[in-house]
Amino acid sequence: MKLDTIVLIIVAMGAAAYFFALLAGAIAASAFGIGIPFVIILLVGLWIVVRVINERRANAEDDYYEKNVEK
Repeated sequence: MKLDTIVLIIVAMGAAAYFFALLAGAIAASAFGIGIPFVIILLVGLWIVVRVINERRANAEDDYYEKNVEK
């Protein structure tokens, strides 16, 4: 495995940990009534990120240009 792939995995794991920490804090703050809108915003943001990643993985044209077009 290349070093850039390992670093990307570590960064993704750190981002996931940060997201879950934000979610836990928002749920804890919801006892005061301010966390629920924040949880909704976080979940919508997560949905957008997942959708973008899925679209990128499913796009054969991007794969072709990534492999065949010289930089």
